[in-house]
Amino acid sequence: MVKQRSLTVNSMLNVVRQICAVIFPLITFPYATRVLGTANYGMVSFGLSIISYIALIANLGVIEYAIREGAKVRDNKREFQKFSSQMFSINLLSTVFSLVLLLVLILFWKRLDGYAVLLMIQSIGVISTTIGTDWINSAYEDYLFITVRYIVCSLLSIVLMFIMVRSSDDYLAYAFFTISSNLFANVLNFIHVRKRYDIHPRFTLDMDLKMHLKPVFILFGSSIAAFVYINSDVLMLGIMKDNATVGIYSAGSRIYLMVKQILNAALVVMIPRISNNIANRIDNSKLLQTIRTACILVLLPATAGLYLVGDKLILLMSGSEYLPSADIIRVLAIALFFATSGCYYISVVMIPYGKEKWVMTGSIAAALVNIILNIILIPRYGGVAAAWSTVFSEMIMLITGVACTRDIVKIRFIKPYIISLLCVAFIVLESNIVNTYVDNLIVQLILTVLLGVAGAVILTVPCYYREIKEFIR
Repeated sequence: MVKQRSLTVNSMLNVVRQICAVIFPLITFPYATRVLGTANYGMVSFGLSIISYIALIANLGVIEYAIREGAKVRDNKREFQKFSSQMFSINLLSTVFSLVLLLVLILFWKRLDGYAVLLMIQSIGVISTTIGTDWINSAYEDYLFITVRYIVCSLLSIVLMFIMVRSSDDYLAYAFFTISSNLFANVLNFIHVRKRYDIHPRFTLDMDLKMHLKPVFILFGSSIAAFVYINSDVLMLGIMKDNATVGIYSAGSRIYLMVKQILNAALVVMIPRISNNIANRIDNSKLLQTIRTACILVLLPATAGLYLVGDKLILLMSGSEYLPSADIIRVLAIALFFATSGCYYISVVMIPYGKEKWVMTGSIAAALVNIILNIILIPRYGGVAAAWSTVFSEMIMLITGVACTRDIVKIRFIKPYIISLLCVAFIVLESNIVNTYVDNLIVQLILTVLLGVAGAVILTVPCYYREIKEFIR
């Protein structure tokens, strides 16, 4: 049996990985756009947008399902070996189907003339993901290996990109290095799962499709619906408004997504532990209460912080031309609270407890509301309307989660909300003081964040010292 690390350590490791996933593209983006030029960079970006759909089909919901169910049987090596081969086989078939679909698109869609080599290079990432079976590490909660591997492989890819991509003609090399970290990571993982766990996923015809296909397809449906409501804003702004509006909205939403992904990274690591507890008939009620309390304590200050520093982040990352995005961020800061709260109910409770059908229902409802509101409001209110449609979509996901887990989640909200609101009041106060007495933008941003975090810690830790001490063990 592989020794389990504390959930706090796992959360911190996954947050570090997600922060690196935000930082690394910021390092390569300016270099790539300058060296490749708009045409070739745009070509690579368009290819990646196609591959994102192919990867969605290749995944088929297998990874999410495999993490949950794999965690339940991970203590039985023989059972896990059988399960891993079944998941690998289903995933391999869905990957082959997705690649055949890609080939059809290349052959018959005129828009992809000249893209064949580029798309074949980019599709290597899809293939390596299936072969690497990284979900095994997640099922065993091996987040130290996942994080270290990600950082090392990403740094190697960045160094190789700077060495090999020297002119606009090197766009194919750039395309390879954008997916090479994923390739390197999965090659290492192919070796790791065999050496560390003695697990050897193989293709088998004994896939037990009757048991696995229904939940896999339900999770796939949820992924598609979520993909639609997350990405429809930009698409519909592009159809109904001009490119400038799309650019303004994208600048703001990019920052929102960065913060959202970092916060959600701390939650998704809980799935294997909770799933394993369910399989072993261990009561999760105290753990679920602790996690939800932590969410409340973090989310309200994070929402307030994003609302207050959004304009500074825009100026720092995108320049004064994009300052109208500050209004977008202020609205999306509200969405952040609903989104991460929803992630708690979906990832931490509903998926481990097998309520994926309700996840799909909520995702479809959220997608429909998002599209309808966009159609009605975008022509008049532009990017702000798209941001509000995201707020309501995330709210629907949260309401779905709360309604479907009332029999599982039993939480007293008053104390954490009071402390969290005190943290918000402190953040607002210190932000106003910093803005009044400090003129430098970067210093303002750093001081606001550091003082806000310090104040929140000082207010929170004494009130929850016992719970924190127990949770980090």
